Amino acid sequence: MKKLATLLIAVAILLGLSQCKKNNIVKHNDGNISSVTAIQQGPDIERILNFNKAVQAHRQNPDLRTRDIVDIEEAADDIADLFNATYTEPTEHYGETERAEFIITLPVNENGKVLLDDVVEAYEELVALARANYHASALSDKGYICMIATVEQLSDSEAEVRLIGVYGERTDRPSTNDNYFDENLSWPYKYNADGLCEPTEAIGADDTLLSVIKNMFNISDIVVPDGYRAIVIKGKSSEFTGYDHPAWGLFCRTGEYSLNICIWGDEMNLLLSNSINAIFTLVPDDLGISMTTGVSTGLTYQAPYKVITLAIEGDNNYPQYITHIYRVAYGQIQYIAIGEDFEGPYDL
Repeated sequence: MKKLATLLIAVAILLGLSQCKKNNIVKHNDGNISSVTAIQQGPDIERILNFNKAVQAHRQNPDLRTRDIVDIEEAADDIADLFNATYTEPTEHYGETERAEFIITLPVNENGKVLLDDVVEAYEELVALARANYHASALSDKGYICMIATVEQLSDSEAEVRLIGVYGERTDRPSTNDNYFDENLSWPYKYNADGLCEPTEAIGADDTLLSVIKNMFNISDIVVPDGYRAIVIKGKSSEFTGYDHPAWGLFCRTGEYSLNICIWGDEMNLLLSNSINAIFTLVPDDLGISMTTGVSTGLTYQAPYKVITLAIEGDNNYPQYITHIYRVAYGQIQYIAIGEDFEGPYDL
């Protein structure tokens, strides 16, 4: 590969920021899904399996050079989606989650194409970096949820593939499904927040809203056909705050009002409604994706998008403002058949 620069920035949603430096990356010959068939699974699963064949061929013969080319957008999807097919468990229930960001720079030609050989090496690079970051996490009983890729053209000869991985701690699903808040109760805008009022509840409004929304719209409710497992493809992600989007009606207090951290039940009900509208309508509209209907393109069909992961976190920028940060990952759900020697997913 002529030019491949990799930067890893691990972003722990609840644990702050940390950085990991690439050092003596060892490539592992694992995650083989070549026994999975693409019968009745559609073109995206077939695309993933074909890319896996290229990865396996490269692992068996590292000097192999096919000189095949692919579109840079397809290359990004191949990298993220094969990772999803091999390592992720999106239908588990997760509590605390963490995010990791990986940036890979790929050479492209004047037509926006990239060598398949370079894409294979980029995939191996991602797996090694994701593995190091994942095992460095202090979360217990971890599971990887999804990997999402986006592309930015840096120049006529260079493109940047940005990959966002989300993993979390497996938990039992909460038994409550309440979506009503008592107006006589109050919540701090985030856990352990200090301010001019004393809330009646100890749990932050950010964690409370997150728990209710995740319980109302949980991907673990998906029914997976026997002999298959669900994977995420063509992922999208968004990060937004109440401060950035005042018209959305999300939590945000500015100036002297940012000293008041208490959120009463009637406002919590409004925040819940407005949060659901932002997550399931406003942001998907901005991303150009549909949460309700699929898109037919003649011979192919694109499934509607679902919320794969969600995080809500209190953000203190006093004295300017206090608000909530929302981090959402969306994706299409596809089903991949489990072969005789592939029970998946593989441990990262």
